[in-house]
Amino acid sequence: MCYNYMGDIVEKDYVNITTKTGIEKMELVASFNIETTKKICIIYKDKNNKYYAAKLDRKGDLDTNFTDEEKKVVKEVFEKIGDNND
Repeated sequence: MCYNYMGDIVEKDYVNITTKTGIEKMELVASFNIETTKKICIIYKDKNNKYYAAKLDRKGDLDTNFTDEEKKVVKEVFEKIGDNND
């Protein structure tokens, strides 16, 4: 798995996420590939520091429905991010 943590060493990137209340600008925290499923995933957080994960579907839209295998990889990345924030 290739994973890029977007910590304090680079300028922050943002993604626009459509929510129930409109479009919200959220900070991109990490991007990574899930090698077994060939999916590109991102982890992002909102202004309240709540974290989210999504993968890109074939159309380039964000999809939050992960397989059990994908959830395992996403959890590993979340744990690495937590280690970097200590």
